[in-house]
Amino acid sequence: MPPRSSPYFLTVFLLLLDIAVQNYSQSALFPIVTICSGLMFKSPSPYETKLHRLIADLIASTPNNPSYFSVTNSTISPQVIVLAQCRPDLSPALCAACLNQSAATIYTVSLGCGMLKSGSIRSENCLLRYTDVMFLNDPNEDMPNIVTAPDASASFNRRAQDLMNTLIAKTAEAELRFAVGVSNESADAVDIYGMGWCSIDLMSSDCAHCLRFLLERIAGKQRGVATIVSCQVRFETYPFFASSFIATASAPAEAEVVSKPME
Repeated sequence: MPPRSSPYFLTVFLLLLDIAVQNYSQSALFPIVTICSGLMFKSPSPYETKLHRLIADLIASTPNNPSYFSVTNSTISPQVIVLAQCRPDLSPALCAACLNQSAATIYTVSLGCGMLKSGSIRSENCLLRYTDVMFLNDPNEDMPNIVTAPDASASFNRRAQDLMNTLIAKTAEAELRFAVGVSNESADAVDIYGMGWCSIDLMSSDCAHCLRFLLERIAGKQRGVATIVSCQVRFETYPFFASSFIATASAPAEAEVVSKPME
């Protein structure tokens, strides 16, 4: 076996690192939450034709929209409402890739909604919803998808809660319903990275309620991600959003927050 300091070992290490990064970026495209409901539509049918056309239109337009958000409401029968949204810290290419993957997934029976008239799919990077019944400004509180780590220390939990409560307020106020921040008490304390993200169609009060609903379910942990169709909260001890969005707080129990305004 070659010595660990050899060029061979370094090449293998870099190859494995590259594979890990690719796998992570790919996993961000796949669904965290999928909700299906409603009656079934036929294939072929006017509903199917209009649905596929509107989703294709939104996939093309959303990455080029400064808000990374698009919604269309076709009131002419058959009614179809489609919403597409990406995280504001993504590149247009990642936004498009996520929405394309979501569309491909949601049409399937195994992972998506097949031929049901209402479908919602939220991944780490984007949200895609469609239905024949108005859902805008109507928060969804179905069973959340939750990922947590073991219990945190009291000091870590205090800092995480302070950060996330600040982010909830900032997210609800932001036009893009998205905010991120970092808490760093001292050089000896681990950084905590947090994010709040709501569907843009939610009212400010509904966004804040949605985020608090999720935060209660991951409080007291060393890390946590809680997701429903309408919103997501997340905190980690490593950065998981674009570095240009990171702001650091030096004062104890405070967190400087970045919330991108709508252009």
